[in-house]
Amino acid sequence: MVKGTQQEYEPGVRGWLKLRARHTTEALLARVTGSVRTPNGVLLGRWDQARVLRLVARSTPLAGPARAEVARRVRPAGRRHPWEGVRCSAGWGMRQPLAYTPVEPELVVECAGDRRRRRPLAASSTRPAPSRRH
Repeated sequence: MVKGTQQEYEPGVRGWLKLRARHTTEALLARVTGSVRTPNGVLLGRWDQARVLRLVARSTPLAGPARAEVARRVRPAGRRHPWEGVRCSAGWGMRQPLAYTPVEPELVVECAGDRRRRRPLAASSTRPAPSRRH
């Protein structure tokens, strides 16, 4: 809450401001659910200290504008994708594997999740990834 030092609470009056913190992070877009031309969702990863790309987040279905931007900015992965042979489940407690399309992990996505309200991952911006050094 933000208020003046001498300001008292007045019922029914909007004199104080309520601020909410929003924490974001960045990750590489490494897979899409659906096809590269019509992606439904994204799977994001981050490189660990051993240079292994680890899955860190999965989005809910993308809205139309986000779907169009992802389709415009990603390209299918070549033969050597960091997650080649890695499987993900389609959902909690499900044995069915998630159908996905690997893409080149060259797009950084800024994303935010709200654990308190259990809101899904939301992407807010994208940029090209810097070259990966081995």
